[in-house]
Amino acid sequence: MHSEEGQLPEADRPTDQPSAFENVTEDGGVRKKVLTSGFGDCPLLHSKCLVRYVGRLASTREVFLDTDVESRDHAPFQLIAGRESAAKDVGLSKAVQTMRRGEKSLIEVEPQYGYGSKGNFSFPSVPPEAKLIYEMELVDSEPVNESKERGEMLYEERLEAAERRRLEGNELFKAGQCRDALGKYALALSYVDEDFMMQLEGRHLAQAQAIKVPVHLNMAAAQLREKDPHTAAFNCSEVLQMDPGNAKAFFRRAKARHMLSQTELALEDIQSAQEKAPGDKSIAREAAALQRTIKQEKAAASKLFKGQFLSNKALAEIFQHGPDQNPELHSRKQLPAWQQILAAVQAWFGRLLRWQPNHQRAEA
Repeated sequence: MHSEEGQLPEADRPTDQPSAFENVTEDGGVRKKVLTSGFGDCPLLHSKCLVRYVGRLASTREVFLDTDVESRDHAPFQLIAGRESAAKDVGLSKAVQTMRRGEKSLIEVEPQYGYGSKGNFSFPSVPPEAKLIYEMELVDSEPVNESKERGEMLYEERLEAAERRRLEGNELFKAGQCRDALGKYALALSYVDEDFMMQLEGRHLAQAQAIKVPVHLNMAAAQLREKDPHTAAFNCSEVLQMDPGNAKAFFRRAKARHMLSQTELALEDIQSAQEKAPGDKSIAREAAALQRTIKQEKAAASKLFKGQFLSNKALAEIFQHGPDQNPELHSRKQLPAWQQILAAVQAWFGRLLRWQPNHQRAEA
């Protein structure tokens, strides 16, 4: 069945069948119930979204904000899809990223995604620890302008640009394209470079570090897969400077140091990781692998010092009679080359010790 000219296909038409509430965030702090379906695709991360909404207190159903009332010309309000830095609108920003153009939904927002423990005593007036309910419509959305120069970007825009590059890198990493992923991660860090970070303090510094930490962790994961433990360890150390208790950083640095045969340092890191995340199975597996390596190293060292060198008695015989007369040395001709070389060096020193006194006597 074909649709009439100018009409949307049946599958793309909005419907008026309400859905059940679904979680927008994993912890259920933001939930959405579709009242009227929209059409088209959901906004891309950090897209500019035009919305209309009415916000109510869940406890009393009292309206604390109506965008149509507050806007002088009834123009829609603007939200940035997925923006984390706009504290009071985080719940709405996360919800709008799941909506389609023309969609109307009820949005339930717990305090941690709204006005928090302090509330808001100026306009709009929201009491502390208030759960909120919004009825919101997505009017339209516009993708982020990627052509903007880094120096022209606002603080929020730089953080968001870094986060987009990190997510792009993650997709490449999942596809096994580690080198391309590392390029995206490096680009992400360029938006939050040292000069930028030095200008920040307090909440703004904490938000920027929250962007940088997962980038460095992702880089370390890719570098471990690419057998580059030196750089992986460096990136983990960068994380620990910003977040001293990060279990993933300790874990990945332990793996890197294990690969570098720095077993004592690796053991310190894996123990720290276990303290921070005691039930983590990946950490437990690495700890077991590291213990096996340490056990093998101890066994090899014990064997080396207990039986791999010529005995003192055999060495004395070499000094007296030379290597050809020593039965122990003859018995070792089937040993590995490095041990034969060691025996030959010992024999040479024996000859030198015998020769030098005779030489000195001849001069006398």
